[in-house]
Amino acid sequence: MKFSEWKGGPGPLGWILGMAVLTGAAWAGDPAAPPAPSDGPELVAFASGDGGLCLRLEGGPAFGVGRLLLWEGAGPGGARAAQMIRLGSDGSWSERWPAAAARAVGGWSARAEVRGGPPMASTWGVQVTATIGLPPAGSAPPSVWQRGDVLINEFMKDPAFVSDSKGEWIELYNATDHVVNIEGWVLRDRGSNYHLIVNGGQRIELTPGEHFVLGINDDPLLNGGVVVDYRYSSFTLSNGADEVLLYNRGGLLIDQIEYDDGVQWPDSAGRSISLSAAAQNAAANDLGANWCHSSVALGGSNPDQGTPGLPNDPCR
Repeated sequence: MKFSEWKGGPGPLGWILGMAVLTGAAWAGDPAAPPAPSDGPELVAFASGDGGLCLRLEGGPAFGVGRLLLWEGAGPGGARAAQMIRLGSDGSWSERWPAAAARAVGGWSARAEVRGGPPMASTWGVQVTATIGLPPAGSAPPSVWQRGDVLINEFMKDPAFVSDSKGEWIELYNATDHVVNIEGWVLRDRGSNYHLIVNGGQRIELTPGEHFVLGINDDPLLNGGVVVDYRYSSFTLSNGADEVLLYNRGGLLIDQIEYDDGVQWPDSAGRSISLSAAAQNAAANDLGANWCHSSVALGGSNPDQGTPGLPNDPCR
């Protein structure tokens, strides 16, 4: 890593996988108990598979500029290093340090300050702070980093009792310990399906641990008796292979799944596909082996199986 200036002697850095927090000033609160993450830029540190360490910024302005500040200890007791950074077309920036540097020093902190203006402007737009240290041995980053505040937890792609155009639904799960407002978030696939989640500016709040159902039809008399919390449009689930991607208002990828046509994922008509309770995180739910078919009937006259709005059936 090359720094534009040092206020102390240069030294190697170590990082830990942890939650980054968005702040409007330098440092906000106890790093052991950071405030709930906000929508917008996110700074995350993780270990690479070969023992190296990575720092990555997501959700910044396209082609924005900024600076990375580093210091020893939990708080900003005087920056030890400062480096100019330039964001790409997707608003992200990343850098990697080799294993030798990662092992030498832990307990550092980092802050990224980013803006969309010219490099010489005196005011920084937002500041993103993360506490860093040494990562767990053998930890590795996901192929695509997902924040995982809200998870795709269950979905019905091929109902049998009613048509797909009436009976498809997706259940979200708030995996955090705080309320998450999903109004302004985007549901899409890698093709032309795109839906902006809106509620007239009234917010759509998911409480901690809540199961929230998005459906293509919110009338239980038409959709097979499913209670739908939010009705979407311009989005369908293929009965073959498809993707479901969830982005927040800042354009940050929160969660994604890519299911196949029964190769590694469950694929029976009339049965929802649900995530194992032991795999409720954004990396584990990428794997088809962590999903199974629901085994409980939706009820009433509908024999299709699923648990929309409720904890999932155990995967056996």
